[in-house]
Amino acid sequence: MKKIAVLAVLLQISCSRNEIEPRHAFLVGEATDRSGNKLSGVQIIIDNSLLFNQHLSTITNEEGQYSLEIPVGSWYAFAKFSKHYHGQAYQLYLHPENTAGFGREGGKRNFTWMLTGQRPAPLTGNYGGLITFDHSVGTYIDESKIEVSLTPITPLIDGSMGKKITCNLLEEAVLHDIPLGRYRLQLSYEGKPLSLRKWNTQDPYQQEISFDFDPLVPGQCTNCFKIEYHN
Repeated sequence: MKKIAVLAVLLQISCSRNEIEPRHAFLVGEATDRSGNKLSGVQIIIDNSLLFNQHLSTITNEEGQYSLEIPVGSWYAFAKFSKHYHGQAYQLYLHPENTAGFGREGGKRNFTWMLTGQRPAPLTGNYGGLITFDHSVGTYIDESKIEVSLTPITPLIDGSMGKKITCNLLEEAVLHDIPLGRYRLQLSYEGKPLSLRKWNTQDPYQQEISFDFDPLVPGQCTNCFKIEYHN
């Protein structure tokens, strides 16, 4: 019994040593997904809150941990990484558990990969994707009465299983904060299906389309998809 107790204490000490602790003049922490799995290769950026274009960065190791020396000044921390999904590379920000600034005293900032939610200031936007809807020439209907159906057809970008989303289109004709994934999209108006296609293309109109979010639409948006419809 004594041997078992000693072994348990040693294991506890070993586990605690794997946890990176804050120290003076360094920012430390870890990056994980929503399930707590460690994320390696995440870029950790500290940005000077007073001086333009003054920043430092490092990346997380195989255990998802990082340590970065902090110069004198006032700083904020951000985390982002590139994730390949269905042949495309997406640039994704992670959510900080603590958004407070810091200085030379050092600190600890952990980050979590979230599929949805609002990014905290000074970032803007959401962690999820954006879908915009535009009517074709000659189609003028009350967009608030358009019903949207989004059905995941593969696991989401983080490998989790998504859920079907149904909602009415808002007056601004935009859906915000949709978990990134591959979806089947259908639109209906007063119970009748609308025809749709990818915006700004010559693709034929169809009553449903399957799509991935575009990592970048130059001059428009990131992690988004743009739809054109007609009745």
